[in-house]
Amino acid sequence: MADYLNVGTSIRVMRLKRNLTQEQLGELIGVGTTHISHIETGTALPSFQTFVRLVNALGCSADDLLNSLKK
Repeated sequence: MADYLNVGTSIRVMRLKRNLTQEQLGELIGVGTTHISHIETGTALPSFQTFVRLVNALGCSADDLLNSLKK
């Protein structure tokens, strides 16, 4: 099972690699900046629909976000 904080950190890393602000990413996927912040800090897990939108907006795979920080 994925850790909320690790998933959020992966999303943040991918977002920053693409030079996107939280506001820009939120606009791309149709959610508010606060929700992006909550996802990235691990206080919220995105719905499946939002997760798919994140994957598409960030141009990565779901596996990239779920497993990128596994040790």
